[in-house]
Amino acid sequence: MNTKKLVLTALTVALLCGGTAFAKNNGNSNGNSENSSGNSGDNGNHGNEGNNGNNGNDGNNGNGAIASELKWRNAAHASAQAFLNANPDSAVGKLATLRDATLAAASAYAAAGVDPADPLRDPADIQADIDAISGAGGLIEAAEAEIALLDIASDTYGADLVTLTGTIAALEEDVLVLEAELALPDVPEVQAEIEAKAVVGVEELSEEALAALWDLLNK
Repeated sequence: MNTKKLVLTALTVALLCGGTAFAKNNGNSNGNSENSSGNSGDNGNHGNEGNNGNNGNDGNNGNGAIASELKWRNAAHASAQAFLNANPDSAVGKLATLRDATLAAASAYAAAGVDPADPLRDPADIQADIDAISGAGGLIEAAEAEIALLDIASDTYGADLVTLTGTIAALEEDVLVLEAELALPDVPEVQAEIEAKAVVGVEELSEEALAALWDLLNK
């Protein structure tokens, strides 16, 4: 789930709650200079029982399963030249479209504070977050009310005012980010990326297979 976390300062939380105040390694050589007994400290197999530490399979356990899951998407192994000249309707072409669309949409996701790997949130939920900050009775209004209640004669007036105005500025930044998130589905680059993901069927892939696919596409 893509859970938007609002930037709420400790002061703002206080306002809403009804307040105004502000490696060791054993070191045991046993007389063998850390690698004696005629085996350089690794029983003659360099510390991996004679199989390079991977039971003789070069760490490829599961790679066959991932390749099987990727199916036609294994076309991502194609050369850079093949990607450059690929027919958009071919396997390589569909993958190239996905890669390029994702890169193009990256800045829009970043502005909205959204991880591209997460599903887009319900617009109603985003709007509710915006209203909770800038709407009637929201956090910004509460901070403004606190400013109005400050005692100008107080020794802490200046510091309190700076803190509250900083809180309001931070909340306004939150609203801008949330508004960018709300607009994401209408951004052409994001629409293109969503379509490309559907064509490639990324939602059908496991986390491991998807990671492997992106490793290939970003090589």
